[in-house]
Amino acid sequence: MNAPVRLAVRGLTKRFGGLVAVRDLSFAIRAGEILGLIGPNGSGKSTVMKLIMGIERPNMGTVQLDGVDISRWPSHRVARAGIGIVFQRSRPLRRQTVLENIKLAFLPDSLWQLVAEPSVDAKARCIAERVGLGAVMNRNPATLPFGDLRRLEMAKAIARHPKVVPTTSGSQSPAITGNQNDVRYSQPPEKDKKSTVPAKKE
Repeated sequence: MNAPVRLAVRGLTKRFGGLVAVRDLSFAIRAGEILGLIGPNGSGKSTVMKLIMGIERPNMGTVQLDGVDISRWPSHRVARAGIGIVFQRSRPLRRQTVLENIKLAFLPDSLWQLVAEPSVDAKARCIAERVGLGAVMNRNPATLPFGDLRRLEMAKAIARHPKVVPTTSGSQSPAITGNQNDVRYSQPPEKDKKSTVPAKKE
């Protein structure tokens, strides 16, 4: 594949006291690729995700997004750079509908601009359809099964125009997903070019 490298991990090492959770891990993901992290419980897969997200800091090694070292950036800066974070546990706003939860992800990251663009409703509806939530977008998240809650978290991440999306989940493989281009709301999912890194839960 000739696509540019989207995410590059080089020599990543993380220690918690005397425990080495991740040792000298390296891999690269190009736009359009799917890469899996496989290992038994406790092998450090979720720690790798946290290191990429900026939730944990590595002791050694680098995480590069489009050639820029982000390994020691705070998580909010990592997110703004294009890492769309999907957490292991879904925590939507329970009083809002599925659609309203997705629309909230479009709000600007600025205290000076608290109103979303007028086109947000149409974009949120398109994303809901894209991830398979079209039939339940007007329901309360508390009524949804686990699988749909995971789709909701992915929808919220997509709304942020991510380049890479690390995810972890309880019943499915955690993943890192990245777009080659910005999200095209009118484009069917099967035509989107993405990169995904699945891995099992620790």
